Amino acid sequence: MKNLKFVWLLALAFPACSGVPSEGEEGIEVAQEELVNQWIGPVSEEAGRNIASCGQNDVGVGAARCVGSYCDDMSLFCSPLPSGVHSNAQAGSWSAFISEEGPNNVANCFGQSINQPTGVLDGIRATGKYADNVSIHCSPVTFPTSNYISACQWTPYFSEEQGTSSFSIAGLQGPFFAAGVRCSGSFCDNMSYLVCGNACISCSVDAQCGSGNHCSSGCCAAN
Repeated sequence: MKNLKFVWLLALAFPACSGVPSEGEEGIEVAQEELVNQWIGPVSEEAGRNIASCGQNDVGVGAARCVGSYCDDMSLFCSPLPSGVHSNAQAGSWSAFISEEGPNNVANCFGQSINQPTGVLDGIRATGKYADNVSIHCSPVTFPTSNYISACQWTPYFSEEQGTSSFSIAGLQGPFFAAGVRCSGSFCDNMSYLVCGNACISCSVDAQCGSGNHCSSGCCAAN
């Protein structure tokens, strides 16, 4: 009996021997990796589930879905950003809350031009009945100089009746990512996401790239 007690005490004294990773080591890394190519949420106004984010660099949102009355429970699909596009999740910030009442019904992660986002949407939070008020997390983003964000466009509005919105832009290859959100209808019932795609627009001179852009390494790039 004394020998058994001694073995039990050793197990308590050296938990690493049990195969359970300690904080800051493999367990944390595995948990972070699991946020790529998977859904986070659902997010609604109730405490304990009113906020969710991908929480990793170079990860954005490639699809969204909602269930429940008035699109009450919202989920986001975390996916890698296009090759060469980098984000800094730790330097990100939350937008002001929006709802269906204009003009405060849009939150975005871009500056002066809708086609030149300064951030990527990688999280969402909510308050109010049926998740009436919505805020997004924007992480700063940088793009390769040889590529240009050629197009950003709003998805059609969707709600729980449609369920899921998979992001795409006609004529462009993915992956795609979100850079904004807007809503309409009672309790922010109908959701629409600003979706962007990264592509090379071939060029040989600056004039082929339009105002505010220039030709760099055979591709149009933003000034």
